[in-house]
Amino acid sequence: MSKIQTKKTLFPKINEQYQFHLKQLEKKKFHFKVRLILTVILPVFIFVVFIKAANTFIRIKIRNLFSKPVHKCIPEKQEMPVPIQGDPVKKETIQPQRVSDEPK
Repeated sequence: MSKIQTKKTLFPKINEQYQFHLKQLEKKKFHFKVRLILTVILPVFIFVVFIKAANTFIRIKIRNLFSKPVHKCIPEKQEMPVPIQGDPVKKETIQPQRVSDEPK
């Protein structure tokens, strides 16, 4: 059995071209979105993250700078500490006294 070849009518031909054109437009749209993201949005996002990281880094450095004690340029002489001689403290002892209920 041989197949009979028929010519395509005008409508399927137009429909096929339309679908092909739609696929090309979708590809162009996708490539445009990718270019837009890679050239505009991504660099702006990286820049904003860099600014926030730099701001945090500077804040940490400033906090560390001001939390440390100030160092003197000229070192002082290291003297030996003098031991303290304390006087003995007088102790007072208290003897409990009995309290009576009888009036005097």
